[in-house]
Amino acid sequence: MANFAVRARAVDMLGRQQIAGVPTAIHELFKNAHDAYATRVEVDFIRELNRLVIRDDGLGMTEEDFRNRWLALGTESKFGSNAEALAKWTGPNNLPIRPLMGEKGIGRLAIATIAPVVLVLSRAVRLDGLHKLTGCLVCWPLFELPGLDISDIDVPLRTFSRFPETEDIASMVDDVKSNISSIVEDSQDRDRLVRLMDSCLFDPMETDIWLADVAKEIEESNLTLTDGHYGTHFHLFECDESLLVDVDGHDSLENGSAIKRILLGFGNTMSPEHDPPVKAEFRDHKPTGNYDELIGNDEFFTSKDLLLADHFIEGRFDEYGQFRGTIQIYRSDPIELTLSWPDAKGKPIACGPFDLRLGVIQGQVEETLIESEEYNRIESKMDRYGGLYVYRDGIRILPYGLPDFDWLGIEFRRTKSASDWFFSHRRMAGYVALNRYDNGSLNEKAGREGFRQNRAYLDLQAVLSHWFKQVAKDFFRKSGERSPIYREILEGKRLEAKRLRERKKRAIELKNQFREELNAQHDNIDDGKYENHVEDILSTALSQFEQASASAASRLSDQKMQTLSTETIKIEDSAVAQLESLSRRLQMPRPRNFSLSKPDTGSYESYLDWLQGFREYKLEPAVQRIRGSANRLREEIGVKVSRSERARSGIENEIRQIEGLVAKMVRSVQSESEAFKNTVNTHAWQLKERFTDEIQAVQSELQRQDLDSLTEDAATEVQRNIEVRLERTFVTTQGELNALLDQLKSANEDVQHESLPDETIAALEGRIGELEEQLTFYNDLAQAGSAVSILGHELENVVSGLRGSIRDIKPWADGTPELHVVYDRLRTYYDHLDSYIGLFSPLTRRVRRRRVEVSGASILSYVIELFSERFDRTEIELRATEAFNDWSITSFRSTLIAAVVNIVDNAIYWIGSDRNAEPWIELDAQGEGIVIRNGGPGIPRRAASTIFEFGMSNKPGGRGMGLAVSREALASIGLKLELLEEGTETRPAFVIFPDNGSELDD
Repeated sequence: MANFAVRARAVDMLGRQQIAGVPTAIHELFKNAHDAYATRVEVDFIRELNRLVIRDDGLGMTEEDFRNRWLALGTESKFGSNAEALAKWTGPNNLPIRPLMGEKGIGRLAIATIAPVVLVLSRAVRLDGLHKLTGCLVCWPLFELPGLDISDIDVPLRTFSRFPETEDIASMVDDVKSNISSIVEDSQDRDRLVRLMDSCLFDPMETDIWLADVAKEIEESNLTLTDGHYGTHFHLFECDESLLVDVDGHDSLENGSAIKRILLGFGNTMSPEHDPPVKAEFRDHKPTGNYDELIGNDEFFTSKDLLLADHFIEGRFDEYGQFRGTIQIYRSDPIELTLSWPDAKGKPIACGPFDLRLGVIQGQVEETLIESEEYNRIESKMDRYGGLYVYRDGIRILPYGLPDFDWLGIEFRRTKSASDWFFSHRRMAGYVALNRYDNGSLNEKAGREGFRQNRAYLDLQAVLSHWFKQVAKDFFRKSGERSPIYREILEGKRLEAKRLRERKKRAIELKNQFREELNAQHDNIDDGKYENHVEDILSTALSQFEQASASAASRLSDQKMQTLSTETIKIEDSAVAQLESLSRRLQMPRPRNFSLSKPDTGSYESYLDWLQGFREYKLEPAVQRIRGSANRLREEIGVKVSRSERARSGIENEIRQIEGLVAKMVRSVQSESEAFKNTVNTHAWQLKERFTDEIQAVQSELQRQDLDSLTEDAATEVQRNIEVRLERTFVTTQGELNALLDQLKSANEDVQHESLPDETIAALEGRIGELEEQLTFYNDLAQAGSAVSILGHELENVVSGLRGSIRDIKPWADGTPELHVVYDRLRTYYDHLDSYIGLFSPLTRRVRRRRVEVSGASILSYVIELFSERFDRTEIELRATEAFNDWSITSFRSTLIAAVVNIVDNAIYWIGSDRNAEPWIELDAQGEGIVIRNGGPGIPRRAASTIFEFGMSNKPGGRGMGLAVSREALASIGLKLELLEEGTETRPAFVIFPDNGSELDD
């Protein structure tokens, strides 16, 4: 007789070598928690210690469970199914009975994949109440060594009447080390394993308290084993380096990290009930004390996500593989959908009946009905985690749903023809719902690589693969029998997107053209081109008048005098006409067929302000001077000109010019109108031709049909199909002609009411653009405000701690000269840090602020302290007038100083960015306010009206927040921030002064 001998390496081969990786191993432990009737399972990865803690609130394990099941390989069952009395007991909370996920009795061995050493602490609850806490310590590398039998390896097992302490862990570690010394012959292996076990010493209570603080922070109850709680905790030491790779793995839009892809959606959150039996969480604790929540439920798909999709399908495959359910195409009314599996041939499918629920989105945002914000959110999820998942009794089965596991050939078909095979892994989310009762023939592989490829799995695969192909053919192909709804809405969305793109492209072209013209005008203004042109016209006219005056002084004859008088009129009319022409050229009407951006609006309004001043102070004075000079000259030569005739002649000349311009524009309008008429007529004719061609095709098809040779039902069906085709052709043509007619009527009415459609569209586009900009900015600002609030709170805690520590060491510093020097430095830096805290108050609670006396001298001191290094580095001189030092105001110190700091910071940047800048910043007082000047480049008039607006910045990469926030914050406390001096010819100056017309914020 002989017996099998089991080597220790069998454990390693059944466990570590069977599991694909760390995420899969953690998934196995999640399933064990499910089988133990846990409602929560949490993972805490403590980077600084390279330790992983996995805890659940399941029913736990007794010492007997450890010996007979957890430490036994290939057990046929788990807790609750061995004894009839306990088979239906699901714990104190009377949870619904759960089918067991584990089948092989080797899932626990997956722990070896994660870390070489595990301490298991478990407290069981049973019908007889709460049991003592039990723990065991396993050193997995021992099972990798050759030549050892399982019986050679000792696993310390303890039962505790209290929560274990450091000495208890040390005792278990010593037992393992003793076992290592007795069975490991190689000295290097022995020393390595002893060092490994020494790294496992820790205080369980300290860890429990720390995790309790984390639970309190997230407002969850702590998964502890103290105070009457039960469950199982795994402490894994010296985790495999692949865990870091998986946690920090690339989490791009193309692919989520391995941890997220495998652990997200452990429980089915896509079902209508949205109530997974086990809530799973994974926290990555950083050395800084912060942590990331990696698999929060909100990040995975929900039932709402599926219902929001463009297309939604749900139903059930019966025992013969026939699908009965509904499909909604572009959120239309549900269509009854019945699809048979042709290979069934009257035989039941081996996998058993199952349910399917699926949401699909269009690949392009222009083709979707989903709101843009929701589309971006769902698309981002699908890019990372899209696919068809498999759930059995609400728990996910791996690896189904992973992007690299194309088990239904969906992506394979799309690579051959994307237009024919509609479905895509990254554009759908859904699940196949199985259960133990109906689908018991589907068995998982020992290595958790999916189901064994038996007849049941092959049937499941074949049924679903055929279903996806048939639905794509029927509903989403161009030639599909049931695709008109999809094609009609899709083509409509594409046409709408095309029109919007063309509209946007045209608007961009017009905007760029307008912007170039406006910038050219501003450049000409800055160069003084138009002022010089006026001076040239004026000087030429005056010079000609002087020549005429000199001629008159030589006593010409009356006839020549009359000729000279006529010449002066020509000089006058010519000069005035040139000025009038210049005035018309400078006129830039506000665009009516597109909206102006904020910078362009500011630049345009600045131009209009300049133009008004130019006309008032340059053009009109020049015209008056020319006319005055002409009148005086005519008086000198004694020729009188009728004022009425003179005015009539000048006005008629002006009328002829502008009538010619208007007539030219009218001809352009009429020409464009004729072209539009021809376009409309051509399009209408094309629609009629297309309709006629379709009618002829239908008639031709009817002629080819021999209806008399068909049965009554068949002939009726052919006739009905032709009638439906005719009706569809008519409806399509009618819709296109009505749409064209409606547009023509609308355009005609708009022209009649002098309300052009482009104006309305431009106004709407402008408003939409403003709202989009505001939404983006306020999102950024909200995040910044939240971050600043948190930072301010944390800094206050730090400063509070520093304050106490500095106070504690002061008595020692007073008695120790060497320490006193260090104390003084600490005190200085502390005061400096404390002063920063006040800057956070504008974005935190108002109740934390109070009014104080703020002097110019204190502001100067703060600015010097804050920017001294930058001043030295940039060689900028900060100067303050005596009036500034003497100035003071009762206000909120932090808000006022924050605004001054922002202005000074901007000044330093712009001084350093301009080679012609002068390196100085001056603080001055003016009346009740303060003035901040600098030697940087002047602020162009075109930008002066927009520098305080949200999102407006001339800095490369700037967010346009500083001055906007400062102005708003100052306004909230009754102060105003204005630009005192503008223009490129002057240095910038900002003023902060009391707004006496506002109510101060108390």
